[in-house]
Amino acid sequence: MKWKNDFMSDPLRILQVVTTLDSGGIENLLMNLYRQIDRDIIQFDFLVHMNKHCFFDDEIESLGGIIHRVPKNPYWKVCQQMKAYDQFFREHPEYNIVHSHLNLTSFPIIYSAWKAHCPVRIVHAHSANVKLTCARFFKRCAFMFINTFLTHRFACSQEAAKWTFRSFADNVTILNNGVQLEKLRFRSDVREKIRLQLNCSDKFVVGHVGNFTSCKNYFFLIDCFRELKLKRPDSFLLLVGNGTLYSEVEKKVNEYKLNDSVLMTGIRKDVPDLLQAMDIFVFPSLSEGLPVSLVEAQAAGLPSFISDAITKEVIISPFALPVSLKKNASEWATFILSKTPLFPSRKEGELFVLEAGYNIKDIANQLVQFYQNEWKKATE
Repeated sequence: MKWKNDFMSDPLRILQVVTTLDSGGIENLLMNLYRQIDRDIIQFDFLVHMNKHCFFDDEIESLGGIIHRVPKNPYWKVCQQMKAYDQFFREHPEYNIVHSHLNLTSFPIIYSAWKAHCPVRIVHAHSANVKLTCARFFKRCAFMFINTFLTHRFACSQEAAKWTFRSFADNVTILNNGVQLEKLRFRSDVREKIRLQLNCSDKFVVGHVGNFTSCKNYFFLIDCFRELKLKRPDSFLLLVGNGTLYSEVEKKVNEYKLNDSVLMTGIRKDVPDLLQAMDIFVFPSLSEGLPVSLVEAQAAGLPSFISDAITKEVIISPFALPVSLKKNASEWATFILSKTPLFPSRKEGELFVLEAGYNIKDIANQLVQFYQNEWKKATE
């Protein structure tokens, strides 16, 4: 097929398909990549399913990106969703590379892109071991058809590849969830400044960064913190992020009368600085693909206690230590306090993450090369 855009002087415009542009693991990864690429060569545009103004909208537009909005229908209205995508591609035939980050709901967009003769159709797996409800079972079945209509499979980890693509897992490109190391390296001056601003200079700061969703296991996290508080009274919990469970988590904090010891910041732009202020990072998720926040925590040299339900691929340094979810909150607290003094110097975190291949600059170069190679193939 002839490539639709023959203007070599123009950047290749890649359509990144996401649910929202609020701060989250997938969105932060895409923005880290977007900031690193040469936008004279490659430009990201975004197709989102939110009508509201989102966290990254202004930055994307300032970088030259275009944001398209398509309504999101319930999973059982898949035909209606495909009609919306069909109309989008009729109105925007310029997109020749579609990169979907919708995980189990990528089928409609990929099928519509195939019908529109888009030559490069990527499904990117970011999740693994998600508990399947009836709705998710329906979405899971959709992947039986996706492999017919996609051209490339990406995943953040081998576990995500296996869970998403099953028998096709051997034919998947693993794209590491890279981070900006220069922003994350441990800085004692920043640590002192932020702890002073947050009024926790004399506290044992327990941190967590993530979307407030059920898979993050927030209620267990609050239980763990309550036990930590009993064992170490100077403990202080810093929760960074937002999401559907935010008010329920806040309610539980109030019920436990932990208001004076818990700070819920909402979405923040200074997450690397907030990581400096923390003493430990606690991440008891029920399921994950490969969380960017844990890579960032390790790059910051932050002792991280993570659920054993998360893929072991995320353990890329001595700063991440798995803990069994079979243990109760009290046992988690005891384990955390016994292991915290044993971690290496925080200044070593950046080096471990660099050696593991998670430098966002390298990942961005890898992705740009892939896009360019597929562009060349499409023009032959």
